[in-house]
Amino acid sequence: MKYKSLVIGLGQISLGYDYSITPLKEIKTHTQALSNHKNFELTTGSDPLTQKCDLFKKKYNSEFISNYMQALKNTKYDIIVIATPTTKHEEIFKNIMSMSPNSFVLIEKPLSCSVKSSRFILQLAEKNNIAFTVNYFREFEPTYRLIANKVLDGALGFPIKSKLKYNRGILNNASHFIMYVSNFYREFKNLELIRRYNQVNEFDTNLDINLEFENGNAELNYTKDINSYFQFEIEGPKGKLLFDNTNDKIYFKGGKDNKFNNLFRDNGYINSNLNLYQKFVYDNIFDHLKNKSELFCDKSRVNRLINIYDKIEKALK
Repeated sequence: MKYKSLVIGLGQISLGYDYSITPLKEIKTHTQALSNHKNFELTTGSDPLTQKCDLFKKKYNSEFISNYMQALKNTKYDIIVIATPTTKHEEIFKNIMSMSPNSFVLIEKPLSCSVKSSRFILQLAEKNNIAFTVNYFREFEPTYRLIANKVLDGALGFPIKSKLKYNRGILNNASHFIMYVSNFYREFKNLELIRRYNQVNEFDTNLDINLEFENGNAELNYTKDINSYFQFEIEGPKGKLLFDNTNDKIYFKGGKDNKFNNLFRDNGYINSNLNLYQKFVYDNIFDHLKNKSELFCDKSRVNRLINIYDKIEKALK
């Protein structure tokens, strides 16, 4: 049996990023992942824009319904993807709860546009015992998961110092990094707001901040340089990792007895599989639906992220 799916919102992350690319090379969108996964069926796509219908129907032999509410009335879905503008997430999630309360829900990051709204979604999911996850895809990619577990196990030693260069918003973009490093940072202690830059939209901005944790700190710095965009490093007493977004490589420098040495090549790097990142998300969701296995980005992880953003919101007031 294949699980039936509804994708609400057919923008870049749902349809565009790999539209003209074979799934043998890239699986970066929800539609490409669902249509090529042996355990899922791309049942319906939904978007109010007619041009999205044309693009969707040209590539996929699946149903298109412009009004997602009509789709919810017509069909019982096993999984529903919310990939609309962030300001619509709460409203759509509430409608899913009332019309399709047994569906698994995958929500695009960020969960919502404010801490208040994010907590409302989380509380609504808890109240209705709904399983859901947020699409922070590095939480699902095997190489990133392996490295995070080794850092947590002390491969770099403690304290840990992390640095990120980012743009396009402390919420929309930098939350990827904060979610990832929360795999190995312990209790969040404090936040230092260093500099505030331009407003990205009505709910997001670019900032330089320092996050202090029990076992280290994370620096996030805004950059306009697209060549250094979303490069980050993680350093401890025993070594240093550099994640290079431009070539999808992860580099390591450390002592000969380090726990990372058996992972890295003679030239000191390994490749991740971020070109297939959306596939790994649905692999984990399938394992959870079929076997009740662990969700790699579950409600508790999302709640911890929300608590950090609560401090960021308060620092901006």
